[in-house]
Amino acid sequence: MGSQNFDESYPLLASKSSMQEDSTAIVSATPAVEHASIMLSDRVHTKVYRKRWYMLAVFCFVAFCQGLLWNTWSPLGDAMYIAFGWTSDFIAFSLAMCSVGIVLCSFPIMYLIERKDLRVGTVLAVVFLLICVIIWNIAHVTHAKGVFALGCFFTGLSSSLALVGPTLLSVLWFPVAERTTATAFAAMSPHFGIGLGFIIGPIISGVKITAYELEHSANISDDRRLEIQNGLKHVVYFDTILAVLCFILVVAYFPARPLLPPSVVQTKPRTEYWLGLKQTSKNVQFWILNMAFNVANGTFNAWLPMLSVLLSTSLFLDETVGDWMGFVAMMSGCIGSVLIAMVIDRHKRLTKRALLIMSVSSVLLYALLGLIQWGYIRFSDEVALTAMLYILVIGISICMNGGVPLYFELGCEITYPVPEGLSAAYITVLNDVFGLIFYTIFFIPGLDDGDTWTTGACLIACILSFPMLLLLKEKFSRLDEEATAIEEKDVDS
Repeated sequence: MGSQNFDESYPLLASKSSMQEDSTAIVSATPAVEHASIMLSDRVHTKVYRKRWYMLAVFCFVAFCQGLLWNTWSPLGDAMYIAFGWTSDFIAFSLAMCSVGIVLCSFPIMYLIERKDLRVGTVLAVVFLLICVIIWNIAHVTHAKGVFALGCFFTGLSSSLALVGPTLLSVLWFPVAERTTATAFAAMSPHFGIGLGFIIGPIISGVKITAYELEHSANISDDRRLEIQNGLKHVVYFDTILAVLCFILVVAYFPARPLLPPSVVQTKPRTEYWLGLKQTSKNVQFWILNMAFNVANGTFNAWLPMLSVLLSTSLFLDETVGDWMGFVAMMSGCIGSVLIAMVIDRHKRLTKRALLIMSVSSVLLYALLGLIQWGYIRFSDEVALTAMLYILVIGISICMNGGVPLYFELGCEITYPVPEGLSAAYITVLNDVFGLIFYTIFFIPGLDDGDTWTTGACLIACILSFPMLLLLKEKFSRLDEEATAIEEKDVDS
């Protein structure tokens, strides 16, 4: 392919001087195939490859599977209780183990990507996914709670890539005009998997637990218990197929980077990893953004997967209703996130205004949901109650998920020239720290009052995030540098 002096291992983050020294080799190596956008700024060539959509599709599929596995068992809480005697507290503990894996692995996997490349990090992530399903297969034979929780931990290790990788993937492969949209697709893919997890598990297991069975679980016959256990095994087999498919797709073809960068900013040198850690930790505006996002979103991400359990205990709704509500809400949030990102890609400097609108809306929606759960607003029939809950939960999901790519991209702008994945790692780790705090509260004695405290916690989190958003000062370092480079190119031409 082209010149031997240039291949996919060419350092996209090389210094400006090295890029200039190799400019002749790069020009000779530019392929004459595929539709490309080529421009010259400071003797740096850029090109947009069609294969970027394939790269995005593979990454999204892996992230989707990670999200699906992460939310496999929460919608099956009643079946798990009857089959193995595992309570909702243990389900919360298993989700917390996923969060622990994310917190422990996010910075190391970002360091690995910085030292190696995105391909190495992605391969490691799908290996962790394989280990997870292997452990789950063992757990469903031995009925060992500890083994099952260990598998959940490996799900978290794998999911760390899906959470720190979207901004890095978008800046590696996509031009400025598509970057926020690409980040939205990649960042929402695990949420899409979480949403489908609400219905895929119950459908594949073929198990529907009645309220009578749940109340009289001690009297369940051995044949019925075995039927439920076999249904849960089918879910594990399905997850195993997905994990193997992810592994095959990534190992077969997932190049580390394109031959030529998609934008001028991508060629600019980034701060060294350890120095970047230090600089980011001292960046006040970044921490204001980090807290504004994670106080609310971290709590929401822990709250939504347990929606079916929480609504059944506080409003006595059938778990199936909660599962479908969680599914529709998450799908709506994913779609809303992509649409909002597409608009912001064309009006990037309206990012803070959009975030403020979503923050205020989430406070109002959570307040209405809380008033319903606490009994201040009552409905004459269950149909009206269910319809209102759908509206509120969908609205909350759109407000929470709609801001995800905006926060990630704005975080990268504020911390530039720190590597994009590093700022994403900070955001990801803090997000799961708040999720861990949420799950830990479940184990405080005296708080199990129909689990209505959970909505109150989410409401307080959203209220706290709003003033931090007001204090946030927008900064578009990458965008400004890209605009300057294009202006210089126009002047030179």
